[in-house]
Amino acid sequence: MDNFNIKKAVTKLRAISHPMRLSIIRFIEEKKEVNVSTIYHSLKIEQSVTSQQLKILRLAGMVFSDRRGKEIYYSLNYKEITHLLDGVKKLVKDHS
Repeated sequence: MDNFNIKKAVTKLRAISHPMRLSIIRFIEEKKEVNVSTIYHSLKIEQSVTSQQLKILRLAGMVFSDRRGKEIYYSLNYKEITHLLDGVKKLVKDHS
């Protein structure tokens, strides 16, 4: 792996390793697709904090966002998450 790809992977791992973001990921997984207001009401997180955490996940490529009128709906980017986890597994296997 080159430095650029390592930095990208680290950014993605940081994005998904935060406890609040993990809770959001689990909630989206459960619902498959959900709007931001449902996330913050259900998880009892302030709206602004929820939006900040979703922005981090979106910029890391871990979630998709889809604007429908005034609402934004989020779903998981399974392809990217799987790719990241496969890379981690390979890295661990290569170094064990």
